[in-house]
Amino acid sequence: MAERTEKVAESVARQILRDIKEQHLSAGATLPPESVMLERFEIGRGSLREALRILEVNGLIRIRPGPGGGPVVAPQDPRNFGQMMTLHLQSIGATYRELLEARAEYEAVLARKAGEQPDDLAGQIVRAAINGVARTGPRIRCMRPPLAVFTKRSGRRQAIRYSR
Repeated sequence: MAERTEKVAESVARQILRDIKEQHLSAGATLPPESVMLERFEIGRGSLREALRILEVNGLIRIRPGPGGGPVVAPQDPRNFGQMMTLHLQSIGATYRELLEARAEYEAVLARKAGEQPDDLAGQIVRAAINGVARTGPRIRCMRPPLAVFTKRSGRRQAIRYSR
């Protein structure tokens, strides 16, 4: 199967994200007006609006309607990633067992990588755990991993939602 080429709108969406990062724009910051972006990216109105829709659907920007409206940087919310991940997991028919197996594999890699960081607190914690040394001092909070919610389908557990 041939690899799909990136659409103009996808490329522009990536550039807008780079701009947000490079300009250190935070949630609530207004992006340039449509006319400025059209000139900058040298694309048609339809392609620009599609790029903005891509970012909006992924929860990266919000489109404020009306006069004085326009694209605004959205606050970061892990649920947006969870919603997109859900669609991808559903499209490949991922099962609960497959998700757990993948998690076990990436956790081992992440723990090894953390342990390789000599000046990093995470590395110190991993090495202490590996060496069986009890850690003293402030208690360390672990982030809960996202939850996958499942339903039974055709005798297999089918992932239907990935969220926190």
